[in-house]
Amino acid sequence: MAATALDVMKDPELLKKAKEEHGKIAGKEKYVSPIPDGVQPGLTE
Repeated sequence: MAATALDVMKDPELLKKAKEEHGKIAGKEKYVSPIPDGVQPGLTE
Protein backbone atom coordinates (compact mmCIF):
# COMPACT_ATOMS: atom_id res chain seq x y z
CA MET A 1 0.00 0.00 0.00
CA ALA A 2 2.86 2.37 0.70
CA ALA A 3 4.17 1.96 -2.84
CA THR A 4 0.71 2.77 -4.22
CA ALA A 5 0.53 5.89 -2.05
CA LEU A 6 3.93 6.94 -3.35
CA ASP A 7 2.79 6.42 -6.95
CA VAL A 8 -0.25 8.63 -6.31
CA MET A 9 1.87 11.35 -4.70
CA LYS A 10 4.22 11.38 -7.68
CA ASP A 11 1.49 11.46 -10.35
CA PRO A 12 -1.11 14.27 -10.06
CA GLU A 13 -3.15 12.79 -12.94
CA LEU A 14 -3.43 9.46 -11.11
CA LEU A 15 -4.61 11.30 -7.99
CA LYS A 16 -7.23 13.16 -10.03
CA LYS A 17 -8.52 9.91 -11.53
CA ALA A 18 -8.63 8.23 -8.11
CA LYS A 19 -10.60 11.12 -6.63
CA GLU A 20 -13.08 11.02 -9.51
CA GLU A 21 -13.58 7.27 -9.12
CA HIS A 22 -13.96 7.59 -5.35
CA GLY A 23 -16.56 10.33 -5.82
CA LYS A 24 -18.58 8.10 -8.13
CA ILE A 25 -18.53 5.20 -5.70
CA ALA A 26 -18.61 6.82 -2.27
CA GLY A 27 -20.45 10.02 -3.10
CA LYS A 28 -23.81 8.34 -3.63
CA GLU A 29 -24.86 7.83 -0.03
CA LYS A 30 -24.42 9.93 3.08
CA TYR A 31 -22.80 8.20 6.06
CA VAL A 32 -25.17 7.51 8.94
CA SER A 33 -23.55 6.63 12.25
CA PRO A 34 -25.01 3.53 13.92
CA ILE A 35 -24.34 5.14 17.32
CA PRO A 36 -27.34 7.11 18.56
CA ASP A 37 -26.96 10.82 19.34
CA GLY A 38 -26.02 11.57 22.91
CA VAL A 39 -24.23 8.29 23.61
CA GLN A 40 -20.98 8.84 25.49
CA PRO A 41 -18.10 6.37 25.68
CA GLY A 42 -17.97 4.32 28.86
CA LEU A 43 -14.68 5.49 30.33
CA THR A 44 -13.24 3.76 33.36
CA GLU A 45 -10.94 5.29 35.92
